[in-house]
Amino acid sequence: MAVLFSRHAQDEVVNSLLRMDVAWELEALAAEDMLAGVSCEVDDRGLSFLRGSHSGAVVPDGVFLINRFFMSQKLFELASGDAVAAQTEIEVYFRQALAEVASCSSRPGMYALCGDYLPLFLQWKRARSLPFPLATPRYDYAFGRSYPEVRDFSSVVYKSPFDSRSWKPNKRPDALWHTFSVERPEGVPVACAVLGDGVLFQPCGDIAIPSWLGEASVSITRALGGCFGEILYFINGESVCFASFSHFISSTWDTGRFDALLRAFCDKQRCAAADAGGHG
Repeated sequence: MAVLFSRHAQDEVVNSLLRMDVAWELEALAAEDMLAGVSCEVDDRGLSFLRGSHSGAVVPDGVFLINRFFMSQKLFELASGDAVAAQTEIEVYFRQALAEVASCSSRPGMYALCGDYLPLFLQWKRARSLPFPLATPRYDYAFGRSYPEVRDFSSVVYKSPFDSRSWKPNKRPDALWHTFSVERPEGVPVACAVLGDGVLFQPCGDIAIPSWLGEASVSITRALGGCFGEILYFINGESVCFASFSHFISSTWDTGRFDALLRAFCDKQRCAAADAGGHG
């Protein structure tokens, strides 16, 4: 078994795997090491390319790869030469390499190398297509310098449509440009970590978690191209509002419970690899 990650964007899944490294004989693949000696150059036709990179699979056939590779701006600075060209070329390089991996936790998706990195309104659209009684926040996306239509919102959060973590009501920005506004859902915030088929809930108060929400959380993660992820809900009585999803899992979870669920996922993948004659 192997894990691909960047040291500049190392989430709790990677931290947990590295804690269990000795027991799992895990192959840790840091993108920074894989890019050592690589330079980005532009030829006389204006075409950029990586010099010193090698094509082919990241891991041998039969090895299950846990993909936790989140691109960081610092990663592009490792390639000498044109940093802007390096950003594109490094992503293409890893997309091609991950395409060669036979068994992988998450494939490259929209705007990301680990699943789909979608704006909130597209996350909500995918969640609404699932067979669960999930509500989603009301929002307004004003074009250009138009004023957002939020007069009937009870509390407004002005934010980037890619910001999954900021939910505190705030003031309208002075400079209006493609302003994204969300009505903060009513209820108690409940965080959820998805690890394969296992889930952890972390409510901010005494709240009952619906029995179906674990299955719904796994389905949301799959719908966004992931195997692991962090979800925020707001629960108000019997109403459950799906607020946001992130493939990147923060380090705010109980270590023992988190490691146990991840260990169960790894056990399952090792058994599947052994049955298929692979290495796990």
